[in-house]
Amino acid sequence: MPPTPISMTEDRFLSGFTWPDFVAHMRVNQKRVSQLFDEIILTQDDRQGFAEAITGHDGQVHIVALVEDWCGDVAVILPLVARLATEVAGISLRLFVRSDNPDLARAYAEVGITSIPVLSFFNSDWHEVGRWVERSAAAHRQVADWNAAHPQIETLRRSDQPQDRSAYRALMKERLIEMMGWYRDGLWQATLAELKSELSG
Repeated sequence: MPPTPISMTEDRFLSGFTWPDFVAHMRVNQKRVSQLFDEIILTQDDRQGFAEAITGHDGQVHIVALVEDWCGDVAVILPLVARLATEVAGISLRLFVRSDNPDLARAYAEVGITSIPVLSFFNSDWHEVGRWVERSAAAHRQVADWNAAHPQIETLRRSDQPQDRSAYRALMKERLIEMMGWYRDGLWQATLAELKSELSG
């Protein structure tokens, strides 16, 4: 269980977007997340592993995801989480846009979490039993290597010059396209392993 749990109720949970509604609402990366969701195939072992992981929570886990549609990590992670919620009985998912839910954003910031996506796992009594933030350890290493190979990205990110902002957006788009390849080549499995461990813990 997280050391400082986030508060949640059934009514608040149900007020979040379902996966189809979130995708329909997206203004950025909609085509990419739809494509990735269609690509992801869970194995029988994947489904069985998560079914076993949630038995310790009476076979029911609610996932609250704090997201923004422009975020590259959201674009590659959420299709996987949505696939889990679609194919594993007992897992339900609702998505909350960070900029539209300042109280949730503030609650996470108060415990030092400002990155997205944030996934909080709640049991049937609405106690937070696990939390996962941003990306897997393996993905962090890949991103760190990519950033090291593109040292200009931090300068561009900090700049308020229009040409630098444009160059930054182009680089981030390039990184997202590469990230999609990393996830296809194994990072989805690394993410599944961490999520399952969080639920089993």
